[in-house]
Amino acid sequence: MYYVYVIQSRKGLTYTGQAKNLEDRLR
Repeated sequence: MYYVYVIQSRKGLTYTGQAKNLEDRLR
């Protein structure tokens, strides 16, 4: 699910909350 976060981040979408959650889960 990391690639999804990367793609979203690249697009610059308002997915900071989701992205942060994914990053936290990966850690």
